[in-house]
Amino acid sequence: MTILANTYQRGLATLLFCMILLSSATTLVFTLARTSLAEHRIMANEYRSETRHLACETGLEYARAWLLNNEPAWQIDTDGHYTLSVPLPTDLLQQNSGIRVQIRYRRQDLNSPFIQIQVQASRDNHALYNIAQFVHYQPGNQNNTLARVLVVPGTWHDLGNE
Repeated sequence: MTILANTYQRGLATLLFCMILLSSATTLVFTLARTSLAEHRIMANEYRSETRHLACETGLEYARAWLLNNEPAWQIDTDGHYTLSVPLPTDLLQQNSGIRVQIRYRRQDLNSPFIQIQVQASRDNHALYNIAQFVHYQPGNQNNTLARVLVVPGTWHDLGNE
């Protein structure tokens, strides 16, 4: 008596196992690639934000030093406040960074010693980053008294991205 083996179903379990293993590996590779791409985007966004923030900090330091060495020529804006805008010299920023920094001084009236310094940093006209701080300003006079700029504690504001 001869028993005939079913030759058409040989290796079916191995084939199914390999197909499941291959599809699992493919899904894992695509998931890892997507996660890696998202992580790179997050790191790039954080780098750009940190770069703009540091540019604002540089602008704030420059703005305080500028007040010490220059006599402001105040102009009245539409709100009735006295303002002054000063560009940040490009040599203070990293070469080819593409970051543009604007410094704006603002005070209520000419007799007020308190000046708000607002600094904006942007790159390619995208994602402004703003910080502001109040300083107490005492201009120099003819008796060789030097100008003084004192930071008012607790007035530093991170206005963030706008």
